[in-house]
Amino acid sequence: MKLVSYALLAVLLFSCNQSRTTDDHITGYIDIKDGKLYYEESGIGEALVFIGGGGLMDSRQWQDQINFFRNKYRTISIDPRGIGNSEVPFTSFSNSDDLKMALDILKIDKAVIVGLSYAGGIALDFAVSNPDRISLLICSGPLISGWEFSESMVEKQRIFFEASTKGVEEFIKVAFDQDPYFIPSPKNPKARSFARSLIKETFEVEGFDQSLIAPLEPPTIQQVGEIKIPSLLIGGQLDHPDIHARIDFLDEQIDQSEKVIIQNAGHIVNMENPVELNIKLSDFLEKFLKK
Repeated sequence: MKLVSYALLAVLLFSCNQSRTTDDHITGYIDIKDGKLYYEESGIGEALVFIGGGGLMDSRQWQDQINFFRNKYRTISIDPRGIGNSEVPFTSFSNSDDLKMALDILKIDKAVIVGLSYAGGIALDFAVSNPDRISLLICSGPLISGWEFSESMVEKQRIFFEASTKGVEEFIKVAFDQDPYFIPSPKNPKARSFARSLIKETFEVEGFDQSLIAPLEPPTIQQVGEIKIPSLLIGGQLDHPDIHARIDFLDEQIDQSEKVIIQNAGHIVNMENPVELNIKLSDFLEKFLKK
């Protein structure tokens, strides 16, 4: 995959605004404060921003959605710091601020923001901190800053962390073969195989101190009731009860929310059941964007 320098990218973006077709595909880096974010872009129209990082995978996990929507929308995938090809952070940073800078550089006033799990938490934070820059919020099984985990989820995280210290193969064994929630559907070997390959690659990326991520103050859980934009809240039928509790909480707190449950999928719904998810996303987008 050919990467373009930031200077050349700026030229390409300017010229492509005049002549881009839905077949165009741009890859490159966005310069932000103390780092660079990797992104890919294709299509024209309303901006759909897919955030990487869900389930320890980069934004390639959204490829089924990007392929589905690229002929109708301007689809952009962005990896947060420390994910995929984006630079590893060594100073304190805010994912929300990074996303805002990325939209500024890409000349996007408002965008549909889409995230899953960790990236779903970024989408929520962005909706709270930059409500004027987001037209629709779509998040699946999101983290919520300030949420108190159940004992079951705390134990699950402990098991995952312990497995990760023993290497990628042990982590994959626990996540795929022993955990009933992460990506449980044995009827979708393609999704499981692709997820395994992405996770293996993330283990090769240098990790970073998670305490460098600056949380919102007050925490997001205290502010989600202020979200006034249409929001699609997604859960996998087979996901952990804690995740469903978070989704129900958000559905109660956000006035213009819709909740959907994707059948035959655990936590990684975008890869386990992309057909049903794409239909739900399409219905939601067409309802509010009148495409």
